Order: sequence, then C-alpha cells, then structure tokens
Amino acid sequence: MPLIPSSNIHLVIITRRDYGHDGFDSPGSTPHSDSELENIRAGREIFLERLGLTVANFLLWFIDTNKTPKISNNRKSGGISVLGWSLGGVNPLALLGHPDVLSKESQKKLASYFRQTILYGIFFLISLIFNYILSHY
Repeated sequence: MPLIPSSNIHLVIITRRDYGHDGFDSPGSTPHSDSELENIRAGREIFLERLGLTVANFLLWFIDTNKTPKISNNRKSGGISVLGWSLGGVNPLALLGHPDVLSKESQKKLASYFRQTILYGIFFLISLIFNYILSHY
C-alpha cells in the first residue's frame, strides 16, 4: 500500500453483511434478519434492490462526509472506485443493476463521483448466475 499516501488515495474497507458468522472466532458483521435471509433463499429481487440502495446511501454519505472531489474533466482524479471481492461483488452489482431504486437527484450526484467498479475474484458468482439463467430458460 505504499502508493496510497503519495497518490492521495483514501482506502475504505467495508465488510459485507453477515460476513464472519461461520462458526469461527471472527466477530463478523451485522447478520441479516430472518426476513432478509428468506428473501435471499427465495431469490427475491427485493433483496438486491435494498442492497443496492444501502450501497448507494453509504457512498452518498461518504462523499458528503469526506468532501470527496468530483471526477475531474480528464477523469484522472477525484471520484470513487468501488471494489467487490468474491461474494462481496454482489454489492456493487446490486447498485449497478438497480439504479431505479435511487431518486433521479441521487443518481445524478452519484454519477459525478462514481469512476469505476472493480470486480475481483467473482468467477464463481458469474458461474452461479450463468447456471441460474440456463436452468430458468
């Protein structure tokens, strides 16, 4: 991480919901409610819509709280990059896949800051989605 200070990059790491509740000694993050778990198990889109809204609300809060600069005209500075790793790749995908859960004003504001999405280690997620599509069509 030696380039972070010299590049004026602020790294914020957020653990996805329900992470660490696997019986190991990790304190974990906030568990999902019973109704959220039921929505996940049933494959209801409402779960992803709410997740997308949660991600967007956090990003908008973070931008305001930290006085994040907008993306520059040459797109070489300012703004935010959102990374999803492994199953955490669902978080940015939920936001990108359900932009309509945001008001037009929030969409416009977020667009001024959202530079890129980085999806790392999500091959298994892509294969799950592909298998789901194949089994339903």
